[in-house]
Amino acid sequence: MTEYRKLPRGTEMIGTLGLGMGGIQSAPPEEIEAVVSQAIENGINFFDLCAGGASVYEPFGRAIRGKREKVYFQLHFGAVYNAAGEYGWSRDLSEIRRTFAWGAPMPALARLPFMMAELAVFAAVSGLFSDKIARNGWMAFPAVLLAAVSGRAFFLLLAVLFQSVAPFTPALVWSQIAEGLLALVLQAVLVPFLVMGLRALLLRDKK
Repeated sequence: MTEYRKLPRGTEMIGTLGLGMGGIQSAPPEEIEAVVSQAIENGINFFDLCAGGASVYEPFGRAIRGKREKVYFQLHFGAVYNAAGEYGWSRDLSEIRRTFAWGAPMPALARLPFMMAELAVFAAVSGLFSDKIARNGWMAFPAVLLAAVSGRAFFLLLAVLFQSVAPFTPALVWSQIAEGLLALVLQAVLVPFLVMGLRALLLRDKK
């Protein structure tokens, strides 16, 4: 039975038994996720991520999804990771900034071509429906939905093919897609209405 103690200057109840993550980065992501999930199920709520490699964060994030309020973990300012994802530490502000950029939700400059390719696929697929939309405005709904799904799928394919150019994993892309599902649904609903509104205006002008 795990014992929990309150922090001297807080209300958090931290287990006396925690899990250090240093070295676990050498295990497959599925194993890391399984270990963290099993630890949480057995009452461990504190994890030390300081010495873990960059590859630890994605499976750790998946393992605590839906359980975030039960989990505490420690990091430290100054942790940096090289191109291979190996852990280190630095007082060089530029290095630290690069680490923050690596963890930021917005893509780095090297990833922008992938986003442009996604938009190009979106435009190409939606353009295939232009004649049908001109005849029936409701066709904008399947057009936008298919274009959005096709664009995201192409983005994922490029992420797999060009790992050496843009170092992010398909798992990360899928997690971002899942987290942005609401925005995708809103896009699939609002954009067709916008298209239909523009279509109505054009038809009115022609009359």
